[in-house]
Amino acid sequence: SKRAAASALAEVALLCDDDTRLQCVVPYLATLVSDASAAVRCLAVRCLVRVTCSVQSISPSDAKVFQDYVLPCLSLLPNDPEESVRVEYAAGIAKLAEAAHRHLSQLQHDAHEAVTATTQLPAAGAPAGGSQPGNAPAASEQGQAGAEGSA
Repeated sequence: SKRAAASALAEVALLCDDDTRLQCVVPYLATLVSDASAAVRCLAVRCLVRVTCSVQSISPSDAKVFQDYVLPCLSLLPNDPEESVRVEYAAGIAKLAEAAHRHLSQLQHDAHEAVTATTQLPAAGAPAGGSQPGNAPAASEQGQAGAEGSA
């Protein structure tokens, strides 16, 4: 049955890496969210929330997985004719929002660190102009000595 398959898939997904969860498992569970059976829809929402929230890190290429994929596939559930589906949605949406916020914050932090590291590279490495770090003080001392001798 679809319910047994969704449950088994969600259990196996917890043993997989994050990319496999996002690229293989989440799309399958997302299709079950619109199943004709309310019991399948409920279980699909529960499994989708569980698998998505178990993802520890999202690559920059998957940064919009929540806003472009996960949340839109759930968008019709608040108006589902079955109360059990609406209840399952209500129970899971806060968890999904927290996971989305956590991943967005981590991606922003990583991007900020990358920019900071890039802008600090010249200061940490060789100075601009190709001079060697050990030669920079000597060159400035020579400039000062030349300025004193001509004065």
